[in-house]
Formats: sequence, structure tokens, C-alpha cells
Amino acid sequence: MGSVPADEVLGGSAARRNPLVRWLADRPVRAKLLLALGVLAIVAVTVGVVGLRSLSETNADSQHLYNENVLSLVALARVQHATAENQALVTGHASARDTATRSQYEARIQESDAEVVEWGQAYEEAGPEDEAVWNQFQSTWTKWQQYRDSTLLPLSRANRSAEFDTALHGTADELAEEATSALEEIEEYDVALAKETADKAEHSYREARVVMITLLIVGLLVAGVLGVVITQLIVAPLRRVSATLEAMARGDLTRSADVHSRDEVGQMAAALGRAQEGVRQAIGALAGSADTLAGSAEELANVSQQIAASAEDASAQAGVVSEASGEVSRNVQTVAAGSEEMGSAIR
Repeated sequence: MGSVPADEVLGGSAARRNPLVRWLADRPVRAKLLLALGVLAIVAVTVGVVGLRSLSETNADSQHLYNENVLSLVALARVQHATAENQALVTGHASARDTATRSQYEARIQESDAEVVEWGQAYEEAGPEDEAVWNQFQSTWTKWQQYRDSTLLPLSRANRSAEFDTALHGTADELAEEATSALEEIEEYDVALAKETADKAEHSYREARVVMITLLIVGLLVAGVLGVVITQLIVAPLRRVSATLEAMARGDLTRSADVHSRDEVGQMAAALGRAQEGVRQAIGALAGSADTLAGSAEELANVSQQIAASAEDASAQAGVVSEASGEVSRNVQTVAAGSEEMGSAIR
């Protein structure tokens, strides 16, 4: 039979020793191929699910970053701008020397108040992260507006510059500084939260990337090993069946495929073994018939020799009879001649 190649060991003795490999070897070829494809599909689905989950988390973090942090910071910045502009308009109101200009400043102050309210509502809709500080700002800003309307603007309209400057740099500045500090504290808090959300998104991305790469590598390794095992379980028995057929074509009926699986290849190898056994039996029967024919031919040769000997004896006896017949013929001729002479004498 010769030595078995190394790549056929998996389909031979190793498959008989390992229960798992033996179970796999007994599955139909279609089942083996579907199993390999199934493993690849599971790997793809798992990686896809992990990727989609990571994308979902990243999208949620991005939406949160936009809705809760970016929008709130934009609204907060507009509130800061409006409050600073409001304070600057009050100072401009005090510098105006005519009633028309002061009226313009007062209109712009009202517009600035409306902007503070508008962007404050936008900030609240985005969801203030530190409500206590935000409430503190609103309370302080309301006090500043009340002080502005009750003290600063009346002093400005009355051109009482000294008293205006004292009020502006006293209570007004204290309230404005308190409001600005509250806004800055809220800004720092929101920026920190935005940084935390961004860091969380980056962490989720890195974690998902590691998981996906790990799953992909492990899955491909498992699929690769399974593919190699299944390939050997199919190819190795086919090679042994092919080698057996080649040996059979050369007239060697002693080589066996040695395939013990119960799949299509194993059934083909079993059918080949039965065919070899049938051919061996037929050749054995043919050899027995040839021996019988050889004995009969030998007996026929002996009979032929005996017939030839009998024919030779018959031929010899025929020669003797022929010589005797010639002698009789000569004697008859002699008697005829004597009879003729006797007749002449009688006459």
C-alpha cells in the first residue's frame, strides 16, 4: 500500500482517534461546507453587531454632545454676549447728551434684555447641567436689571454723572461680576461635561475597535482552522480513493482506500472496496476456470495422441492388406494364364 502522505493523516487515523474530528468526518460534505460557512457567518454577524452597537453608542454620545453640550454652550455664549452688551449699552446711555440718543440706547437695552431671555430659554431647553448656578445667575441678573432700571438709567437721564459712576462701579459692578462669575462657572462645568462626553465616545470607540479586531482575528482563526480540517477531511479521502483507483488501473487489487467516514466520500470508498472484492472474486473464478480448461486441454491432447497412434496402426495394417491384395492379384493373373494355356491345350 505504501506510506500515507502527511496531509492525509487528518482523514485517517487521527479522525478515528479524535471523537470530534470523527463526528465531523461522518457529516455529509454539504453539512461540512455549510458548517464552515456558518462559522464565517457567525463571525461576520458578531463583528457586525458589535460594530453597530459601537456606532449606536457613538451616535448617542454625539447626539448628547450636540444637544446637551454644544447647543447649551452656544446658548450660554449668547447669554454672556447679551449681558455684556447690556452693560455696555448702559454705559453708552450715560455718555449720551441728547434725549433721542438715549432713547435709542434704551431701545437697544430692551432688545438686549429680550436676547438674554431668548437665549436663556434656549439654554434651559438644552438642559442646564448645573441648575443651582443657573438659577443663581438668573436671580443676580434680575437684580442687576432692577438696579439698572431703578437707579442707573434715572441717574443717566438726569445727567448726574458722578452719582451714576458711583452706582455703576459700586452695586452695579458687584451684581454684574456675580452674574458673570456664575456664567463662567456654568461654562466651565459644561465644557468639562463636553470633554467627558467626548472622552467617553473615544473610549467606546477604542473599546469597540479592540473587541471587533479581537473577534475578527479569533473568528478568522477558528474559521481558518475549521476550513483546513474540513478540507483535509474531504480531500485526503478523495486522494486515497484516487490512489486506489490508479493502482486498480495498473492491475493492483490489493490496495485499499482505508476511508472510515460515513459521508459521501466514505460511501464511495466502501463501494470501491466492494467493487474490488467483486473483481477479485471474478478473477479468482476465472483463474479456476482456466485451470479446469488447462486440464481438459491436456486430456484432449492425450486422446489426440492415442487417436494418432491408432491411425498409424491402421495405416500399417492397410499397407499389409494392400501387399496381400497385390499378391492375390498376381496369383489370379497366373491362374488366368494357366487356365488360358489349359484351354488352348484342350482345344
